[in-house]
Amino acid sequence: MPNKNEVFVRTKNLIERVSLADILFIRQEARKIYLKTEYAEYWFYGKLLDFANSWPPYMFPCMKYTYINFDKVEKLRDHQIYFINGEIFNSIGLTNFLKTRKAFIEYLKAYSPTTRGPHTIRTLRKQDNPRISFSSKSKTKNNKKS
Repeated sequence: MPNKNEVFVRTKNLIERVSLADILFIRQEARKIYLKTEYAEYWFYGKLLDFANSWPPYMFPCMKYTYINFDKVEKLRDHQIYFINGEIFNSIGLTNFLKTRKAFIEYLKAYSPTTRGPHTIRTLRKQDNPRISFSSKSKTKNNKKS
């Protein structure tokens, strides 16, 4: 029996377990489900609502029959959702985009990247890159005429 953090993809030639943490987005089109991960995409028959009711908060229903993974979202801009691998989800209308943007902001407040998730923010130190200057004084060039 699959747990609530994974999806089983069953096709004629394949049975594969896919973790929800690996999914960029998943949507249902008629009787088929389209599942997109960072490295693969799957089409299989099924009903999305059969297993979508118990998903964790990072799987957000941005439209009817479409869920996106907030942990994999890089930015939301111009009615498009940009994922961390460069994939762009652009089939979203204004109302759903505004609802998704509001939910994404709330998600970031509740699940800060500094405390949870794959996007850990690291403070930059001088020893990480010695070419970066952290001084508040700006260097001025001496314009001496010879």
